[in-house]
Amino acid sequence: MRKISIIFILGLLIFPACAGGPPVEELSIAKKALETARDVEAETYALEDYRAAERSLWLAEKEAASNNRKRAVKLSAIASLQADYTIAASKWKKGEEELAKARLELEQLKKEVERAKILLEETRREFE
Repeated sequence: MRKISIIFILGLLIFPACAGGPPVEELSIAKKALETARDVEAETYALEDYRAAERSLWLAEKEAASNNRKRAVKLSAIASLQADYTIAASKWKKGEEELAKARLELEQLKKEVERAKILLEETRREFE
């Protein structure tokens, strides 16, 4: 699905529609991509990238309001691609954070196992 979306967006960059009116569909795609970025906590994990996507969408809306459809379509596509990147970056950073926590837990468990081994060995010695 994402490949189709990216191909569609790139097609919009290369062959923007020349029809009149605001690029409603393109703006909607960019808005949905930003909503998804927000849902994966992009404002926490990839704030700068998220803000760049927001700015591109804002510029696209501004161009659409000025009846500059060609530029609005391109900016919408850019906003969508930036949001997709932000989604991936957020998931990556969140995954790294979770991995670090899991590694810390593993180290703590290893220490507990070592303590249990020592206690077991001491208990064995007492009963010998």
